[in-house]
Amino acid sequence: MGNLIGALLVVELVVIIGLAALGTTSHFNVSTPFHIVMWSVMATAISAVWGATFILGASLWNAPRMSADLRLAVRWALGLGLAGMGIAFTMTPPQAQQIQPETWAGIAGAHTVGAADGGTGLPFFGWSTIAGDLRVSHFLGLHALQILPAFALLVSVAIASQYGRLAIITGLGMSYGLFITFTYVQALMGQSIVHVSTIAGLVLALIVGLLVSALSQRVLSNSHKRRLSLPEMKKPKKL
Repeated sequence: MGNLIGALLVVELVVIIGLAALGTTSHFNVSTPFHIVMWSVMATAISAVWGATFILGASLWNAPRMSADLRLAVRWALGLGLAGMGIAFTMTPPQAQQIQPETWAGIAGAHTVGAADGGTGLPFFGWSTIAGDLRVSHFLGLHALQILPAFALLVSVAIASQYGRLAIITGLGMSYGLFITFTYVQALMGQSIVHVSTIAGLVLALIVGLLVSALSQRVLSNSHKRRLSLPEMKKPKKL
């Protein structure tokens, strides 16, 4: 299954790099029959990647050879990764101005909300600094597949208590998922990732506060249960 996913991603990259070398866009480009075919190939390949990742996730969900820590992290990673991939499908519907005859430019779909694609963006990432950008949440979701398992491996080395490790991984998974949701909703509101409104900032602070509180309570609860489960030390007999 991994080889299939790798091959499909190679197809995706070949189309993107090839069209970039020709000096034209790949995503959302339906300006000519050739571009329609290329866009269809990309859409088919990435849809197959989503399906293959889902099947791979189902096979790893209860993998007995993985530790409990890594298995939990992989579950979070696959769930959030599939959600992140799915965000890409919300970019494909054509916007109202794109399908008007007087403004038709051969582009159907966009990742920017509140402005046209291709405006001012962050260095390296290119995410819009003047409007909402769905690529932020898409990026975060995709890379949950690498970040969460890697974090679990680090936690397994740094923390001795399994209760503590599972609590921390759960907390990170929840935080990561809520942050993906936050950036997605923020983009739909037309807000750039670098310009967070007061309300959005308060919501984000509330999310972080609730997660820290829940995580602390879980760690303390598990520690308490563990202490109760330990046998009491017998007092030495007096001579």
